[in-house]
Amino acid sequence: MDAPSADIQILIQTALELVVAAGLGAARAMGIMLIFPVFTRSQISGLIRGCLAVGFALPCLAHVSGGLPALDSDTRLIQLTLLGFKEVFVGVLLGTFLGIPLWGLQAAGELIDNQRGISSPTASADPATNSQASAMGVFLGITAIAIFVGSGGLETLISVLY
Repeated sequence: MDAPSADIQILIQTALELVVAAGLGAARAMGIMLIFPVFTRSQISGLIRGCLAVGFALPCLAHVSGGLPALDSDTRLIQLTLLGFKEVFVGVLLGTFLGIPLWGLQAAGELIDNQRGISSPTASADPATNSQASAMGVFLGITAIAIFVGSGGLETLISVLY
């Protein structure tokens, strides 16, 4: 009975390392998806964003899992935690820099509506987008996202990610 239990222990250890590698690989992509306007629409739930982040991390999974044994076994948990936080922070920075043009167009729509006099602080929330943004702001924001996706922006995002 020692041989099957040893095999099961090795299988569990390998599966655990694979899950840790997938988490580290998906951390940067998840940081981007937390703040980038393409992925923060109310129609895209957190589960979908998480699955996309893991999917974006699959190409680098072998590289990440190959580097895990090089970590010191005494401080592995602390190193993995700090590395995960660093990757999420880098992803948030990338998402911020990539999202600035999209937020700028939405702000321009807000300014247009403000100058036309149709936006007011007492305006009710838009139930379709679950936001208090003005109509022109939402329109320009969604148009900018459509142009971003249609012109190959997601491929550029993936190339920036790696």
